[in-house]
Amino acid sequence: MLSVQHHRKGKKTPNDEQTTANPKEQRQSMHGHVDTAEKLHAVVDMPRERDAQPPKKNHENYNGALEETMASERIAINVSGLRFETAERTLARYPDTLLGDRMRRILFYDSIRNELFFDHHRDTFSSILFYYQSGGILKRPPNVPLIIFRKELEFFDLGEEAMKAFLEEEGLSVSKESQPPHNTWQYHFWLHLERPESSLAAFCISIFSLAFILISITTFLLGTVPSMRINNLNNSSFTNAGDYPDFTDPLFILETLCIVWFILELVCRFACSVDKQRLFHQVITWIDLAVILSYLLELVIDLSWKIEAIHVDLVHRHGNDATKSDKTAGMMLEKAFEVLVNV
Repeated sequence: MLSVQHHRKGKKTPNDEQTTANPKEQRQSMHGHVDTAEKLHAVVDMPRERDAQPPKKNHENYNGALEETMASERIAINVSGLRFETAERTLARYPDTLLGDRMRRILFYDSIRNELFFDHHRDTFSSILFYYQSGGILKRPPNVPLIIFRKELEFFDLGEEAMKAFLEEEGLSVSKESQPPHNTWQYHFWLHLERPESSLAAFCISIFSLAFILISITTFLLGTVPSMRINNLNNSSFTNAGDYPDFTDPLFILETLCIVWFILELVCRFACSVDKQRLFHQVITWIDLAVILSYLLELVIDLSWKIEAIHVDLVHRHGNDATKSDKTAGMMLEKAFEVLVNV
C-alpha cells in the first residue's frame, strides 16, 4: 500500500501535468484578453472621435455631390401635349432666359403632374430645346412659319443676341422689339398685358380690354343722341337739361368705369416696360392718353358747371328769402304805424 501510494505521489499523471500547466496558460490568456479588450475599446472609440470632429473635406465633398445631383435633375416639359425631358444643368447654361431662370419658369409649373406646361407650338419648341443642348445653335424648322417661330423666341426670351442672329440668318432687318423684364412680378404682368397667347388668363384680359374699348365708343356715340339724355329739371334754376351734368346717368357711369380701366392698364404697362421711351413711341399709348385727358378735362368742366349751378341756386334762394323778409318787415312796420295813428 505504501509503495503504491509513493509511486502514485512520485508519478505525474496527465491530469497532473495539465494542472501544473494551467496557471501559466491562464496568465497568458488573461494578458491576451486584456490586450484584446484594449484593442476593441480603441476600435469602438474611433467612430466617436470621428463624430466629434468631422473632417471639413468630407463636408465639402458632400455639398459638391449634392449640387451635382441637383444640377443633373431631370425636368419634364409639356408643350401642348408633347413631352420633353432635359437636365437642370442644360437649362442653366442660359440663366437669363425663361427656362433658365427658376423663378420665372415656376409660373408654368404643374404640381400635379410634376412638369412645366406651355400651351405653345410644339414643333418650335424642339428647336428651342436644341438651342440649350447645342450651346447656341438656333434653326427654324421648315414646317414652322417665320411669324410663329419669332413669337415663340420672344415668349421664351432667348435674348437679343439669339434673335439678332436668327433674323440675320433669315435675311431680315433687326428691329427693336419689346423686351420682357427680368423681375418676377414685372414679367408676370408683362406676360399678361403684352402676350395674350401666353395663357388663358392673358387671353381673357385682352378680351376684357377690347370689351371696355367697345363700351367706351358706344357710350360716346349714345351721349350725342338727345333722347338718351336724362332730363333732370327738378329743383333746378336752369331751363335746359344740358346746362349741368348728371353724375347718376348710366352712360356717365359706364364711361367712368372704362376710363378707370384704361388708366390701370396704362400704369401697369409703364411699370412693366423695360424701355420707357419706346412705350411713348407707340400710337396706342398716345390714344389712351388722349382719351383719358379728354375725359378728365370734361369732368373738370362739368364739375365747375355743377359748382356754378349750386352757387347760382343758393344765391337765388337767398334772394327770395331776403325779398320775403323785406316784405314781412314792411308789413309789420305798416301795422305798427296804423296802431300808433289810431291811438
